[in-house]
Amino acid sequence: MRYVYLTLNWVFGVFFLLIGLPFIGYAPLAGGCMFAAAALLLPPVRSFVYSKTNKALPVKARAISIFALFLAFGFFDNQAKDEMAQELAAQQAREKAEKAAELRQKNINYFNANREQIIYSVKKALSGSDYQSVISQSNKYLVSGDKELEQMNAQAKKEFAAIQKAEKTENLLAEVKGVPTNEYEKNLSFYQQLFNLHPKNELYKTKVAFYAGKIEEEKLKHAAVAVAAAEAQRLAAKWSYQVSDDPMSSRKAKYASIISENAVSFDFPYQGLQRGKLMLRDHPTYGNNVIFSIERGQILCESYSDCTIRIRFDNGSSTRWGAVGPSDHSNTSIFLRNESGFVKKMRAAKIVRLQVPIYQEGEPIFEFHVGGYDAQKYKNGKN
Repeated sequence: MRYVYLTLNWVFGVFFLLIGLPFIGYAPLAGGCMFAAAALLLPPVRSFVYSKTNKALPVKARAISIFALFLAFGFFDNQAKDEMAQELAAQQAREKAEKAAELRQKNINYFNANREQIIYSVKKALSGSDYQSVISQSNKYLVSGDKELEQMNAQAKKEFAAIQKAEKTENLLAEVKGVPTNEYEKNLSFYQQLFNLHPKNELYKTKVAFYAGKIEEEKLKHAAVAVAAAEAQRLAAKWSYQVSDDPMSSRKAKYASIISENAVSFDFPYQGLQRGKLMLRDHPTYGNNVIFSIERGQILCESYSDCTIRIRFDNGSSTRWGAVGPSDHSNTSIFLRNESGFVKKMRAAKIVRLQVPIYQEGEPIFEFHVGGYDAQKYKNGKN
């Protein structure tokens, strides 16, 4: 086992030594870390240190030291590489600047030596309205600082920009001409480009404002439609539709019902919050009915004897409405008279309020948000 241990120390010690050698040139600190790790492993080095100090470093301490040296090796290696990269970048920048300066001086020298010929060529191109040629010929010689050349270059750029502006304006006007007025986004895009080219043009300014306003109107309209759809869905969810078989006629009985928005609380023995219920019924035996009911309490309306309640549709005036108690003498529901008239008014309303006399509770009001009523669902007898 001792020989295996020594062999491993030799192998890894030499390995770290070899790793460290290439780094001595450009990263001496990184190479030194590898040499130190090798020294902690190589038996001759350890024997020499022991002979001088009479102390041996424990295996665990050597392992920790080698690990720390590896971390330091990585840090110093990366640091050296970063420094080399920065130096290389700086060198490249200097070379680029030198080349640019050399080219600049070359152009200056050439212009000074051939000024008359260059000026003549540029003037000729300018007089022939060949502005692109003027720009390409004069650009590289502007470093000479020649005022005449600078003036011709500036004039050519101005004229060329004006031509480009006119051509772009013409193209945009041709394109926008074929766009329908109701395509607000496209029209705005074209007129915005035209206005950017001609910021003092009142027509383009007006067009931009007009189509921007139309787009905003469309957004508001779509938002309103979405809100209305959500509200319609919310109101529709308040209604419940059912259908059942009538065993006496083998036909279908259909129901549509809604619960009141508000809740009431009566005294003993009918205490506790409760809500009113409004139900439409289409029964093969009993016909069409509108029934109002509560969960607990006594509605003051006897069977086979008419009574009067008050009903208000939306913000209209309240109306006295006839009702009658059920034939089973129960006192938690009533049947409204003129059910067809009630349904007609209800379908045109969003809110229906019923004021019903309750024994020893006065005349509480029950509010129903009926705007989501669906006659087709009631007819079909299902949600």
